Amino acid sequence: MTDSRDLKHFPYRRDRLIVVMRPDHPLATRTELSFDDTLDFDHVGLHVESSIYLSTRQAARLAGRPLKLRIHVPGFDSVCRMVQANMGIGIIPDRAFAILGPALNLHALRLTDDWAARLLKIIVRDERSLSPVSRLLLTICLCTRPTVVRVSRTTLVERRFAILELRQLIRRRP
Repeated sequence: MTDSRDLKHFPYRRDRLIVVMRPDHPLATRTELSFDDTLDFDHVGLHVESSIYLSTRQAARLAGRPLKLRIHVPGFDSVCRMVQANMGIGIIPDRAFAILGPALNLHALRLTDDWAARLLKIIVRDERSLSPVSRLLLTICLCTRPTVVRVSRTTLVERRFAILELRQLIRRRP
């Protein structure tokens, strides 16, 4: 087990996992689904180390049913392309679907399982030991969180400065 005492975590954002499918898929007529409802169908899975794949594998195990995995792919866009090619259904975040799904004429249904509602966190050992680029990235991510309700003018100025500084650092890299 990894020692996590020295790790700091920051809430980043919340998301919800959805089932992505073709509009002509038998499940497309439903309004919402539990993960168990998907286990009769072929799945397009993310790579074996992804948190989504590990969560789906665990959920299938807890349901006492096999996960009919047809293929592993490296990213959300690949999941959508394989679903579009009728290779199966996929599990991706709702925000990824909002960007990728409509252009591919895909359909999505919300998973009702508790584990499908996720709180994403940014985890670092020590903020002070981060490289300048990493510190700027952390600042930008934390300043742009959708959970921030009121943003002061100072925070906006710091964010703009951090973005400009990050751009300059990126340009200087060989």
